[in-house]
Amino acid sequence: MPFINTQDMGMPKAGQDLAFDYYEIPVRPDVETEVSMMWEGPRTLSCFITITFTPKAGRYYQFMLNKG
Repeated sequence: MPFINTQDMGMPKAGQDLAFDYYEIPVRPDVETEVSMMWEGPRTLSCFITITFTPKAGRYYQFMLNKG
């Protein structure tokens, strides 16, 4: 399933940190799902992570990469 870029939904308001992109994808309940995220920064900074989970019906899942 392709990601859908939904930058307008849930975006921070003016004056807040606007350095985020938001993406959504539908998931199927009770089906093992894998989400991979990658971030590339300046020079040699980068991060890659994969999460495997089984979504439950009626739940909302959110994942975020943070530098820190």
